Amino acid sequence: VGKNMDVQFCLGDVLADGQQDYIALSEQSLVTYTYTKSGRFEPVMDFVYPMAQDSIFTIEMAGLGKSLIGSYNEINATIHLVKGDGEVYPGFPLAGSTAFTVSPLFGTNTRILVVANGESIYAYKLQ
Repeated sequence: VGKNMDVQFCLGDVLADGQQDYIALSEQSLVTYTYTKSGRFEPVMDFVYPMAQDSIFTIEMAGLGKSLIGSYNEINATIHLVKGDGEVYPGFPLAGSTAFTVSPLFGTNTRILVVANGESIYAYKLQ
């Protein structure tokens, strides 16, 4: 992946096909691999961030039926959310300097993202 330096990976069903997909990050390069119906392990998505990311993780959003890929850059205080097809989730990047979570607000369909940014806590309402 990318320069193959400091590679990180995580698992999640980002393609909504019922199987775990392999998500790898190396600096700015993000790649998702999956097992095809023929049993081959192949890349299905390649995405390049505008800057290197410190970490990746999957985000489960209620009612979405698939995982999304979260990441952050602590120094530049930006967070990203990418769909399994490589499309950036609407409204991103946002300010934040840590890993984040998305939860429904008090049992409603309103999705709230919570993230730290320095010594502050931010809560964003997502579409």
